[in-house]
Amino acid sequence: METVWGFPRDLHCGRSGGKDMRTIQRTSKFLTFNFPVALLLVLAGFAATCGAQSLGTFTPTGNMTTARSGHTATLRRDGRVLITGGGKPENSAELYDPATGTFTAIGDMTVARSGHTATLLHDGKVLLAGGAYGPPHPGTPVVFPNGTVFTPMVSDPLPNTELYDPSTRTFTRASDMVAIQSGHRATLLNNGKVLIAGGANGYFAAANPELYDPATGTFTATGGYAATGPQNPYGRGEWGMVGAPNTLLPNGKVLIAGEPTAELYDPVTGTFSLTGAMTTRPYGATPSYLAGRTATLLTNGRVLLAGGTHEDLGHFDIAELYDPLTGTF
Repeated sequence: METVWGFPRDLHCGRSGGKDMRTIQRTSKFLTFNFPVALLLVLAGFAATCGAQSLGTFTPTGNMTTARSGHTATLRRDGRVLITGGGKPENSAELYDPATGTFTAIGDMTVARSGHTATLLHDGKVLLAGGAYGPPHPGTPVVFPNGTVFTPMVSDPLPNTELYDPSTRTFTRASDMVAIQSGHRATLLNNGKVLIAGGANGYFAAANPELYDPATGTFTATGGYAATGPQNPYGRGEWGMVGAPNTLLPNGKVLIAGEPTAELYDPVTGTFSLTGAMTTRPYGATPSYLAGRTATLLTNGRVLLAGGTHEDLGHFDIAELYDPLTGTF
């Protein structure tokens, strides 16, 4: 019989092949010198092998009631998932029930929106904020320093917000944001408030960050970005914050992984400060912004940043780590 480290291969992943440990000890020269220690080493190897052999699989589930993209998906406390907006855009919403594998249409939102944010609050309600409505159309022409005129295609951003109540399955209009926000991120802070950051209120124009307070149901402006002033032909320094991923760190601060230098938001002082510059320099160039990048908080407290794209530099396979203890990437 073929063996692995002196064990029958059938023993892998819990199959003993009919042999007991005494037989295994006699047949393994490797184990006879110190059976307890060697056994621990072997079992550790078995665990690693079994883990490597356990591959996840995908299985079909029920289809959504409406075709959509640019929508939000929010995991509720009862395990179901709230799907809102997206598409043309849509004002429809639905719930996914993992127990049945089905989607069920629920009450419509107060306005159609796409590219918005949906944040689960401490009381179980969901805050839907901003986004855009209507099809893209020519926006305000932009004149670059070299005289080139560019007319972007834009969608009309929304300043309004609404709340979803799971007890009634209904949406109600909430307070408007201080500024129009599109492409923003919404981060639930430890104090229950929601930081709205990384939004744009026009082409090459970054919107000022703001806070939503569920206790008062209102939005208020918070400190401005630390990166201001001229940066490059793509606008002022804060333009690199637009669309940047936001991550709540274990110390309660929020990392905004923007270019050319990332920033930290401190909810205690309500201010932004510069932290380390990211290492992503495709083709040796410093990008004015990165779109479509992901940021994931790891169990060791670091943040994994991966991928991204730039209209002039293409798509990236670059990844890097942010260490909050050193403030460096």
